[in-house]
Amino acid sequence: MLSVAIACQLPNLLLAFIDRTELADPPTRWVSSQSGEEREDHAKVASRWGVPFDTRSRLEIMQDLRKSGVDAWPSVSPRFLVKRWWEHYWGPTPLSNPELVLSLNGREGIPIGGISHRVTVYCNENGEYVTYYSGEHGFSNPKGMWNRNIDIAVVGDSFVHGACVPLEAGFVSLIRQRYPGTINLGNDGIGPLLELGIVKEYLPALKPRLVLWSYFEGNDLHDMSKEKYTLAKHYLESSFTQWLINQQEDIDRAIMAHIELAVAARTLTAKFLAFSDVLRHPLRHLSTWERIIKLSYLSDAVKVALSRIDRRSEGLGPDIPYNPYMSEGDLELFRQVLTQAYETIRGWGGTMVFLYLPQYERYQPSVQKGQPDREKILEIVRSLNIPVIDIHAAFERLPDPLEVFPFRLPTHYNQQGYQLVADEIVRFLDRAEFPAAEVEGFASRL
Repeated sequence: MLSVAIACQLPNLLLAFIDRTELADPPTRWVSSQSGEEREDHAKVASRWGVPFDTRSRLEIMQDLRKSGVDAWPSVSPRFLVKRWWEHYWGPTPLSNPELVLSLNGREGIPIGGISHRVTVYCNENGEYVTYYSGEHGFSNPKGMWNRNIDIAVVGDSFVHGACVPLEAGFVSLIRQRYPGTINLGNDGIGPLLELGIVKEYLPALKPRLVLWSYFEGNDLHDMSKEKYTLAKHYLESSFTQWLINQQEDIDRAIMAHIELAVAARTLTAKFLAFSDVLRHPLRHLSTWERIIKLSYLSDAVKVALSRIDRRSEGLGPDIPYNPYMSEGDLELFRQVLTQAYETIRGWGGTMVFLYLPQYERYQPSVQKGQPDREKILEIVRSLNIPVIDIHAAFERLPDPLEVFPFRLPTHYNQQGYQLVADEIVRFLDRAEFPAAEVEGFASRL
């Protein structure tokens, strides 16, 4: 009996070590949005479509580019740069290097954009990694966009950012072909509070005539429910700002220093030093020891392995997460965020339009459940008299909506999907007679 217990506990301890030093270290999760096994699974599905798939991690791509002389840096979501944010996602993580908490001018800050003027390694869902040269404030824009008159600003998360298609195939770039004064202000993993932050930090300098507020039903409210525990909540205060538009050099230095520390933290030596804290200070890690005693790490690994085997046999990708109903408090918070954004944009004479982006789960036959609060969200938007572009209605008209997702997997849209999004937006703007130059009365036609 003792030998059986030891035989089970040894792999359980190894899995606990791996979990505590890699998977559960939030500040370094930007290294790869998927584990190596998940990338291999994705590659196997892609191979059935005859598409080669690059299984390297984002870190490996960055390092390979640097070896060839390219000063490459990864795209890092703000959620990995703010301690209180990732603690509400993954819980307290005493293994994490405290220096990995990003600060601006000695104070904790949230840089909503990225590193400016650098080759940026983004993501891979279609077979090849997307890289681009970042613009003046770290967003994905052609050089010089901040020096021209801006007609349309698109605010949102990774879908606006362009995940994971070539720069020219994202829906913002496609809109720019019709309306050249269109700027992309999207970044991965941000929710409504940080989108409000973008409106307040960057848009007053641009004063776009139209702001397209992108809402992804898969995780925007969930992201907001975590953002409210960070300084992002202060964007609901009318006068709050971090003055990010004036701090780009400091932002660049802070994020680059964070990245170098994060890379160093993932060395084998650093992992052993980190895990030793669990052994030397058990009272600090009671939840970890509880999981070790209950063999939870081993049982979880077995469940994941069995699930992956089942899904591989069916030719499917990763498990689909459940989308819970949001609390009335979070829905009210969302209303407050939209109200603030609407009033801020109206303050310079701009118009706000709400873009509703549906998730894969809404069309997957075995699931068919998207955001359960969809109608409540749209009711909030319409109560504020904000026009809506509903992409779900467009996808629903397709004979097979899953064709707009890479390899029919629960990911972002493929090039066909982004083209459809862009077509719907351009059709909306053309129908509203959005002018090529300022024309009085445009807002009243929406």
